[in-house]
Amino acid sequence: MSTSIMADLNYPPELAQFYEYCRTINLSTPDPWKHIRQWLSETSKSTVEQALLVQSPPHNETPLHLICQHGGPYDIIDRIIKAVPLSVQMIDAKGRTPLHCAAGCGESEDRVLQYLAEEYPIATQTGDKEGDVPLHFALREKGPEISTVCARVLSVGHANSCKDANMGMLPM
Repeated sequence: MSTSIMADLNYPPELAQFYEYCRTINLSTPDPWKHIRQWLSETSKSTVEQALLVQSPPHNETPLHLICQHGGPYDIIDRIIKAVPLSVQMIDAKGRTPLHCAAGCGESEDRVLQYLAEEYPIATQTGDKEGDVPLHFALREKGPEISTVCARVLSVGHANSCKDANMGMLPM
């Protein structure tokens, strides 16, 4: 495939470009979120809504999944969820919600995790295909460095008693 998976699949150029921005975020640049903010601001509402619901191969990730995997900032996450509230509930091919992705990133702000959990509370207790809930992801990424806010947000309901499917391990 060429540099753009979405272009190879004959998606409209605007959608393919946005997906590439999300897929190729480079956190070592001075403003890694510039292109995504600009695209969201300058693109028509209908195109934005369409783009945010696209689940792309090979893992059926939405732009919100990809942005959360890179520790996306609150303002972008907020803009996406306000444009397409359903985006926070979408599950990729591995059974992960955007909250799983954000929790496993290690760079996500506590307020992003809290926001994602508030917008789709069941995600805190939803296991992926391995049985891991977002708390498993956060603890694997940060270990004892996990913040109090993150642990509290991700432990709601019975999330801290969810065993993974592989070894039956509890998050804590």
